[in-house]
Amino acid sequence: MLIEDYEIELSTPECDLESPIFRASVSLDADISDVLPYVNATVQKAEFIPGIPVLVWTEDSRKYALRSREIAISNMADRGQAQDIVGAIVERINAIWEKRDEIKPSYDSFERPKVLEILKRLPRTNCKECGLPTCMAFADALAKDKKELEECPPICGGECSQQFLELRDMGL
Repeated sequence: MLIEDYEIELSTPECDLESPIFRASVSLDADISDVLPYVNATVQKAEFIPGIPVLVWTEDSRKYALRSREIAISNMADRGQAQDIVGAIVERINAIWEKRDEIKPSYDSFERPKVLEILKRLPRTNCKECGLPTCMAFADALAKDKKELEECPPICGGECSQQFLELRDMGL
């Protein structure tokens, strides 16, 4: 087992101290640097910088950041949820470590597309069908993994099929 003990600290976003959403910072008893390439191989759209080392990705509306002796997870409602989510990611990391002989490590890093590159390929109708006021806001949300491409009805239509494919090729 790689991680045997850890401590969780919850904090609110620095810019909104009354926020109902918390960030969990987890101090680890072990250095998890060696497992990061294996975790990277099992998650989607991760940004990985081996030299630091840090691995960051978004999953189930949460952002995860793994460093040598720390895990940070955003979007927690309370301490109970934080304990459950942290317990699950620690269990997942330990399971990956145990099966590392069966996993090909990945040192690749997903480069997030730039907002303007996304916007160039959107219909730019500002139709608001995605729930946002402008295509620029939608492009920003796509770049940050807060929206899915399918939430833009015009891009899913037949007349925008080329742009849809280009956005898919960008990893969206």
